[in-house]
Formats: sequence, C-alpha cells, structure tokens
Amino acid sequence: MYMNGDIPNVSIIMPVYNSERFVASAIQSVLDQKYTDFELIIVDDGSSDGSGEICRNYEQTDNRVRYIHKENGGVCSARNLGISLVRGRYLTFIDNDDIYYDNYLSKLMEKITSDGSDLVKCGRINVTITDEQKEKKKKKCTFKNCDYTYRDFICNYLSLKRSGILSSVWNGIYDVRIIKENGLVFREDIRHGNEDIIFNLEYYRCCKKISVIEDVLYCHYYRLKHSTSVKFYKDQVTFQLKAINMEIEMVKQYCDSETVQLLQLDGIRNCFRILSQHKLFSDKKELIGEICSNLDMDCLYKNGIVKNGSISSEGKIDLVLIKYKLYFIYFLGRKIRSKLNL
Repeated sequence: MYMNGDIPNVSIIMPVYNSERFVASAIQSVLDQKYTDFELIIVDDGSSDGSGEICRNYEQTDNRVRYIHKENGGVCSARNLGISLVRGRYLTFIDNDDIYYDNYLSKLMEKITSDGSDLVKCGRINVTITDEQKEKKKKKCTFKNCDYTYRDFICNYLSLKRSGILSSVWNGIYDVRIIKENGLVFREDIRHGNEDIIFNLEYYRCCKKISVIEDVLYCHYYRLKHSTSVKFYKDQVTFQLKAINMEIEMVKQYCDSETVQLLQLDGIRNCFRILSQHKLFSDKKELIGEICSNLDMDCLYKNGIVKNGSISSEGKIDLVLIKYKLYFIYFLGRKIRSKLNL
C-alpha cells in the first residue's frame, strides 16, 4: 500500500465473495486505469474459494492494493468496512465480477474536481451472461451531460431513474467528506438488493450539486449463476417498497402530482417485476398484499395509463393487467417475455 504518508486522491471499494473466476479481471481493470492516484480496498467477505489468494497476490505486487479479510456478513457490511478504511478525498465502487473501462476514473475525476460537484454519475452497460457463459443481451444505460442543483435534480429524477444510471453506486464517484460528516452507511439488514438505491437516496439529500456525464464507463455483468440480483428473495420486495416510498417523499418536495403518480406507477411495476421471478403463486399472493398495503394503488385509476405518452407499451400492458388484478396473465406474460429474451 501507499508508504511514507502518501494519501491517494481516490479510494475504490471492491467487496469480494467467492468470485475466483472473475475477480482477477475486475482487479486488473482497476489497475489498468489511465488515472493512477488511487487505492483499491478489497474486502473479502469470507470467501471459501480461491478469491482470497488471488487478491493477496495483487496486494503483494501493487502497492495501491489493500486486502482485508472478514467473516461473511454481506455486501453492505463489506462496503461499510471499506468506508471506515478509506483515505481518499473521493470514493467509488466496483463489484467483484464487473469491469471499469480504462478512462473510468479519469473522466469522473476530471468532472468532480473541475466544477465542485458532490456526485458524478456516468453511463454503464449491462451484459447478461447465461449459465453456459455466453452473452445473452446487452443494454446501454446513459443520460445526457448535465449539471443539476439539488432542486433541478429532483425535478428531473423520474427521467434520470428511467435511464438506469441511478440504481447503483458503482457507476459514480462520491465525496468522502459528505459520507463521513453525515454518517452515511449501507444498511446491513439488506442482503439481496436495493441497498444501493437507499444509500444513494440518503446521499442525494446531502448534495448541492449533482452531475451526469453520458460516457459509458462501467460494464456490469448479470451472471445468471453468480449474481444475487437475478435470484428471488422475499425481502427484495420489502426493501423495494421502502426505496419507492423514500423516492416519493423526496420528489413531492418540488414535483407536480402527475410526476409523483408516474413514479408510483413505475414503483408498482418494479415490485411486480421482482415478484415475477418467484415460482410459487401462494407466496406471490402474500407479497401482492404487502405491495398493495404499502403503495398508493389508487394511482392506477387516477392516471390515464393507456393514453400516457411517457409510459412504454410494455409498461402499459403490465399496469393494466395489475390494475384489473389479472395477475396470472401478468406473470405468464413476464415468463414468456423472459424466455423470448424481450
């Protein structure tokens, strides 16, 4: 690691868990960055495969790498340990099976240091990998270059969210002082998704300026065997509901009722989309009740879904089926779409 009191400008946190097949590529993509003034904090969350040995070898060969092993506690506890150890002025993240493009840090650092932004988000590409390790599909998520005051960011939140750039922490760079001064951490009771969204929502509240650059700088892999994000857990719905209600309260500050309703409709659809991954309909019925009791389902009737130009055709079909409680048809349609890779 850095010697003689040298302090890196950027800290990068990489949680690692049983990723021996992919972690070397992830680490190498960090070490190959054009911008070199960083420390990579690798937090091994109790891996039982060869991940630890791979990470230790990198620590021995590059003084920018710091390796820490801990008992398994989940990605949030690993990130929180990493946050407690950061020395950089700025902070960013990477998952243990993803890739930085070589200008990831240089582009983000150029932006955050040049105009005093509290957060800079960039574009990403999502790549789905089948069980046979073949690419199934690619999806680019990006948004036009823009600098926002906090109020302008909230007013544009729906469009930004729909672009796909706000759902994660690893396609952006954060100000460590904001995190430390406000005691921001990842919720460790969240084990299966939505931890990034909730952390981001708490961070936004502390920002005066948020910037977006449209460059696609991060490659995220959905590995159908490896990723927790493509498996179903009941608490995914619970924490998705919490995130949606946090978003609604935030947006109510500056947005009109139509925007709030559209955000609610997107939230309802997201919850049912998560639910469609579960096989047992008896469990789905229980969770449908949780969704209906925690979200304002009246927005399904207040908003002209079919005529609304800001809702996609697929979204309209989903919402109409949910509105009339045609759940079996809805879940069957999601299953067929998934098989046809639509």
